[in-house]
Amino acid sequence: SFSPSLTLEIETVFGTILASDPAGFQYDPPTLTAVEPTSTSTLGNNTITLFGSDFGNSSSTIVSASVGDTACLTVAWVSDSSVTCSVPAGAGVVSVQMSRWGVAGVTGQNLQYVAPSVTALDFPNGPQVGGVVVTLYGSSFGPSPNENQMWTVGSTTAPCLDWTSDSAIGCQLSSGFGENLPVGISAAGQAGSATPTFTYDEMELFFLDPINGPPSGMPYLTIVGQNFGASPPLGTYSATVGGQPCLQPSGQGRFEGVDWISDSSILCGVPPGAGIDLN
Repeated sequence: SFSPSLTLEIETVFGTILASDPAGFQYDPPTLTAVEPTSTSTLGNNTITLFGSDFGNSSSTIVSASVGDTACLTVAWVSDSSVTCSVPAGAGVVSVQMSRWGVAGVTGQNLQYVAPSVTALDFPNGPQVGGVVVTLYGSSFGPSPNENQMWTVGSTTAPCLDWTSDSAIGCQLSSGFGENLPVGISAAGQAGSATPTFTYDEMELFFLDPINGPPSGMPYLTIVGQNFGASPPLGTYSATVGGQPCLQPSGQGRFEGVDWISDSSILCGVPPGAGIDLN
């Protein structure tokens, strides 16, 4: 910071006496009291004005400003009480900082980027097991994939890792169930709005192949149906034969479970048993 020393020179009949303050002297730091406007686009490149005091008394004053952790694209001194800043792209609610001649200002002002908004989904429905990516369309999703974008379906939250642009982002679908569930979106911790709803498709079973087997069990039977998921599920499937859990074929029957094959087929290792017309 700029801290010139203070020296006092006194002329006396005995000569000149010099006295100095070893602590030095420092001008008051700039004080930031307001930012206008208080909201800006996530794409940035808009101009905001910082208001306050002690910003310097001439255009030659060196001032700097930042929005969050990012420096303003350009900063221009206007007067001792105002400075303009060209805002960088960003997301969320961030603090605004400024300095004059390297002296940090006193601040408590924030700038709010426009909250994210979802207007459409590429798929308004999906499998109960989740595991697929749903693309959200709208605005203000953020300038990069590093804004901690998240979405919710009903009460379930999942990350949005497939960022395409400020207006399109792919989000992981978690497992769930229900129809016309509300959708939510957030970026950099700032909650947004969404108009679409989402429906989980119910799994349907059409037939089994084969439909009979020995009492000692079988390596597997194929469950044929739909809405089993377009990709391997994030969670685990389970199925039963006559009330007994299927044995996972890929585990050679050592574990309970099934093997997902496709959206329309699942393998179930048949446990030992007896009976007819079993569910």
